[in-house]
Amino acid sequence: MQNDTAKIAVRKFLIKSRTAKNSGTSLPDFYSYSLAVGDGSGYEFSTAHEGRITGIRVWEYSSSQITGIQLMYDGNWTTPVCLNYGTPQEMTLLDNESIIQISGKHYYGYIYELMFVTSQGRSLKVGQPYGDSFNFYPTHDGTLPDVFSYSPAVGDGSGTEFSTASEGRITGIRIWEYSNNYISGLQLMYESNWTAMVGVNYGNLMEMKLYDKESIIQISGKYDSSYIYELVFVTNQGRFFQVGQCRGVSFNFYPTQKGSELRFLSGRQNGWGITSIGAHWALIRNYATLVKMIY
Repeated sequence: MQNDTAKIAVRKFLIKSRTAKNSGTSLPDFYSYSLAVGDGSGYEFSTAHEGRITGIRVWEYSSSQITGIQLMYDGNWTTPVCLNYGTPQEMTLLDNESIIQISGKHYYGYIYELMFVTSQGRSLKVGQPYGDSFNFYPTHDGTLPDVFSYSPAVGDGSGTEFSTASEGRITGIRIWEYSNNYISGLQLMYESNWTAMVGVNYGNLMEMKLYDKESIIQISGKYDSSYIYELVFVTNQGRFFQVGQCRGVSFNFYPTQKGSELRFLSGRQNGWGITSIGAHWALIRNYATLVKMIY
């Protein structure tokens, strides 16, 4: 999958999270480091710069590996890392918004997928679901619990990427099933607002509204080489919502931290149905505390 025109692609992805706590007194800076993943050949790089990160650009070469990255600090873009060749995708952060999680895929010589998640529930996802999964999130001098976890996507993964990330807590689910066959579309409600449709709203529609203080704590189902065929959502109040057919390989998603709940779904859809799906979990009540303590 390596291409002659992009031989000098990003071979090592290294994230150093620098956080500072300002209290008017002289305090040391607090750091945490998510260990680098990937082959690690080629030249070292660092995007370290003064100020706070306010934007991200990522280049992907022809539906293949990540070829370049660039960060903006307080309105100023850093020098591009590696090549600004291929298809760029960009996200500008809002006021008081920060990056709190990075996940993705790597395989042998390259990074193939990157997903940045912000403190306001937004995300930027670039690349292909190819290779081994990784998940980066901050700690604070070892004193904060790990509040984020990611259940890596299952399924073929063809088509266009999606993410349901939005502000607020999940309060409802809609799933469309095509003619007693595969899952054709899905939609989540955050607070009282439905997200944009993922896939197509064609076929049999089933819907579940969550009660006050109810949350999704487990997702299971079935998939085969083409589509997701079954989805089962389980809540912390013992209720469940099941849609689809018992066909294919089984999967089971759940958070790694006690008390966490579903934050958003990501994956791919090809215009006919959902081809892959993964789950992102968080300890919601710690969001504000986490951001306040880190920054």
